[in-house]
Amino acid sequence: AQQSKAEPQGQKTPALLLFCVLSGIRISDFPKHRAYDQIEKILKDDASEEKGERARMASFVGAIAITDLVKTTLGPKGMDKILQSTGRGHEVTVTNDGATILKSLHIDNPAAKVLIDISKVQDDEVGDGTTSVVVLAGELLREAEKLVAAKIHPMTII
Repeated sequence: AQQSKAEPQGQKTPALLLFCVLSGIRISDFPKHRAYDQIEKILKDDASEEKGERARMASFVGAIAITDLVKTTLGPKGMDKILQSTGRGHEVTVTNDGATILKSLHIDNPAAKVLIDISKVQDDEVGDGTTSVVVLAGELLREAEKLVAAKIHPMTII
């Protein structure tokens, strides 16, 4: 008999958040459970609520913007980005490293935050491929948006 390992708490959080993004469901509409607590931590106390199509589109736009930002750094003709810190001294950094670019962003969009978190996990686990994992996830979202627009239920897409 095969033994199944118990999933670590929060393992399904990105899938739940993706489902919310695709279906336009407010996070607060979900019954209280472990993943809900983690999603609440992602959102700030002063966050506003959007519903339905508008919420879904706002999430897609944020995630796609993050994807498009780092996508241009890939490959032999990848472009560098100029980052200026907001802190004292306004340090300027020129880089084409996706992890560095994403760490410097201050994002409120939940779907974009998920992409940034995916990048951080990739960096912690492997140490490379942060840009590729964000571009892959962003392109999956882009294709998922087309399927949702074709009236395919989000649970079928996931």
